[in-house]
Amino acid sequence: MANFTVQLTGPAIRDLEGLPAPVRAGVLSSLSGLQNDPLPGGQSVKKLKGFRFPLYRLRSGNHRILYRIDRNILTVMRIADRKDLEKTIKRLKPLN
Repeated sequence: MANFTVQLTGPAIRDLEGLPAPVRAGVLSSLSGLQNDPLPGGQSVKKLKGFRFPLYRLRSGNHRILYRIDRNILTVMRIADRKDLEKTIKRLKPLN
């Protein structure tokens, strides 16, 4: 499988910068794994419903990485604590 370019949106960069160092290291490790395989098997990735452009959620410890794939570019939309995930998803533009 081809390598994917991982890019972060402005809000995702702010989310990442606000994390404690050990948590940030875990999230960065998860992101580097997505470069080789954007849809790893198992239960760590879930496709979210209700969005025009497919949006995926990756579990990384107690945090969730929301991202989308367009050709060979993987765009990280947000990084949120699992407790705040529902509010974060509602802020993204759903298909209506």
